[in-house]
Amino acid sequence: MKRHGYTLIEELVAMGLTVITVLIAVQVGRAWWQVAESERFFREFQQQWAALMQRNEEEQVAVTFYWVADRRSFGFRVNREDYARYLKVPATLTFLDLGEPISRGAGQPFTMIRTYRFRRADGLIVRFTTQLGRGLMIRKKN
Repeated sequence: MKRHGYTLIEELVAMGLTVITVLIAVQVGRAWWQVAESERFFREFQQQWAALMQRNEEEQVAVTFYWVADRRSFGFRVNREDYARYLKVPATLTFLDLGEPISRGAGQPFTMIRTYRFRRADGLIVRFTTQLGRGLMIRKKN
């Protein structure tokens, strides 16, 4: 007797393998998305910091960098009267250090070293440290 089609067991095994493959792909995709979102934030964080320091040097204006807890954001402000620009920390990151605001007067050298630490969803800790003098911000991973 010739057999046409598949048995119930064969179909269940095929469906089970398909479901497992899809679940693995979803987990890998979610992990990739979380890392990509974190990296986008870190890039923007460094760009905003560099722009703030550049305006301080070129335009001889006072600048302030600070954490806004209720917004889960960092504020970048030029002069006290100007509108502040905010950079929201994504939900995939945990900000570990609540430091004091950093202010730099017009044309003054950067006189404090400050480290900001973030924990990514995959557990990796990323540090940003400000340097003396021009206020360069350097990124380090642990």
